[in-house]
Amino acid sequence: MSASMQRSTESQGVMSEVQLPCGRTLQNRLVKAAMYEHLASFLGGPPNDMHFALYSRWASGDWGMIITGNVQVASNQLGLGRDVVVPDVVNEESVQPFKKLASIIHDEDTHTMHSDTRSKSLAIMQISHTGRQSPNFLGGRLPFVPPKAPSAIPLDLKTKRHSKLAPLFAYLAQSVFFQTPRAMSLHDIELVVDQFVKASELAAKAGFDGVQLHAAHGYLISQFMSQRSNNRMDEFSSKTDPLRFLRKIVSAIRTSGVVPEDFVLGVKLNAADYVESAAGLVPSEERALEHLRGIASWGMVDFIEVSGGDYDTPDFLVEANTSRRQGVFAEFSRRAVQTLTVENVCPPGKARPLIMLTGGLHSTELMTSALARNHADLVGLARVATHDPELPKHIAEDASAPLQNVFPFHGPFPQTTLPLRYTVERIVTVFLATLWGALPDAAKPEIPTLIGAGTETARYSILLRALARKEERTYYTGEGLAINMRFWWYIAPGPWRFGIWLAILTAVPIFLFVLSA
Repeated sequence: MSASMQRSTESQGVMSEVQLPCGRTLQNRLVKAAMYEHLASFLGGPPNDMHFALYSRWASGDWGMIITGNVQVASNQLGLGRDVVVPDVVNEESVQPFKKLASIIHDEDTHTMHSDTRSKSLAIMQISHTGRQSPNFLGGRLPFVPPKAPSAIPLDLKTKRHSKLAPLFAYLAQSVFFQTPRAMSLHDIELVVDQFVKASELAAKAGFDGVQLHAAHGYLISQFMSQRSNNRMDEFSSKTDPLRFLRKIVSAIRTSGVVPEDFVLGVKLNAADYVESAAGLVPSEERALEHLRGIASWGMVDFIEVSGGDYDTPDFLVEANTSRRQGVFAEFSRRAVQTLTVENVCPPGKARPLIMLTGGLHSTELMTSALARNHADLVGLARVATHDPELPKHIAEDASAPLQNVFPFHGPFPQTTLPLRYTVERIVTVFLATLWGALPDAAKPEIPTLIGAGTETARYSILLRALARKEERTYYTGEGLAINMRFWWYIAPGPWRFGIWLAILTAVPIFLFVLSA
């Protein structure tokens, strides 16, 4: 068999249908995974024209499932300030932007226009609560009002460069941008559970096929599961019942009448650490497998995405350079599939949750290998989906072709004429980056990754904007400091956009240089 024929045969696994335990069917195994978008209005808001334009690019790609960027369930517990947030009051008016987004993901206009009988991509809303990772000023609260978390344990912000000023700056950042959280009371816990239920009801009313609970990357659900952030001594203790908070949310969503019976419910689980050696899993990953067994035993979850890292150790904010098989969490994912298949921990008559592997799968060969070797049931793609938003369609047409990239230029600056706003931004960023570069390394305090958003995360946020605007050929990110400045310069669609952009264009460099003074 020729190499091209073999790849074509293997791709049938990637493009094959698969059924979730709830009964819903994915038209293929390729999932557009959630990404940090930073596209909503300042201090949170509904999906806007940027989201609609962006998701229309993925909607035409024939994905099996499309998962949105995280939607915060609490308007006073935001991330970096531009999150989509569940409205305080869910009514016909407030649900409309979410309904439009679900319709776009389903590509309903195209299906109706051409009487298309193809299966639609399942539309999944990722919902989350930041917990102690909600920063000051940007988190939707009054200044210096602490966020809520399982326990009063602050973030341990780390820096990668060991300059003399790095520890001092990390301390100042901890004091100014992040407060020691307030431990949640039992009443607080009930309120947050209700917020997750409300978000799920919103998703169902808007036409989404399901939700994914974000229990990874150091967000609130994972904070309850981790002994690093939860030292409670009550029934929500991480030592005695680490899954109690998550189980309470899942059970409340699955309560009869809250959402349809075939409503998809997924969980994004934190694998905690990388596989460190060929000898086996480190203890924390064995603990993660215990969590997975517990989740599967409830018989209420349809898929579990394998991810890892948090803001204390923000591995998910950067691209992993090496891995035993490029898929960063493939070994844990393989063990997860094996555990659920062999041990049969699910209730009688219930199918096991599907395992979705996200991370490092940068070629069709790796995707098919992950499925063929039973390392996963679903392949999650985020950054790859940014470069090729119609990847499933392209694989179906020619599985032997290399992955496409809609961005023709790979450097920090384009080779084409820029629109005026980009020209102004480029001039300012180049000037400030030059000044920054002139400073000796010892005088440069390193901004902790959480505040700086992570260079790769910021860069991909800029790519998402270009993808939404269909500006791939005029796309540019800049380099280093310039990337982070352009990340913060974004202004959501709306009135007074130019004036706000001009004000932020002036304020961001002043803010960054005050920090470094």
